[in-house]
Amino acid sequence: METVEIGASNVSAFAEINEFCYIGDKCKIGDAKIGYGYLPHRTEFDTVIQDGVTIHDNALILKGAQICENSVIAENVKIGEGAYIAPNSLIKAHVLPFESFDGKTLGVHKRALIDFVGMEKGFEVVEKFIRDLRKAKTPEARKKLVQQVCAENSQHKNYPLQEAIGIISMFIE
Repeated sequence: METVEIGASNVSAFAEINEFCYIGDKCKIGDAKIGYGYLPHRTEFDTVIQDGVTIHDNALILKGAQICENSVIAENVKIGEGAYIAPNSLIKAHVLPFESFDGKTLGVHKRALIDFVGMEKGFEVVEKFIRDLRKAKTPEARKKLVQQVCAENSQHKNYPLQEAIGIISMFIE
């Protein structure tokens, strides 16, 4: 296994921690899964759990997520690939891949998304996709949106754009 660093923290014996994860000091991690997902293994997509974070049982923190200090992730919550959670946040609902939570509102984690997609035009497509997914209230509406966006972008040669859409699509199904 590649680099896993865990500071002076309380980690459940049943927690599953994948490679390229960094967990700070004074964290409390229950029976959670951390660092799994579809992002490539590059430094900018390492999973980082800063000091004082609490992650409750059955939470899933996917690859490339950054959970800032003193945040709490509730039971059964999924934090998507490349997501960013601001310091002192309480997360009770799923956070999509490449989303950010600033402590009050959800947005798009622009740095991670641009690092992944690699171009401004692709970034704008994925940013709009994330916003539209949040507005879709039913599973049927989300599925229809995924099909529409996948069809619209299937002929592009921007493979990272297609991958980002795919990562987000898998997260919601």
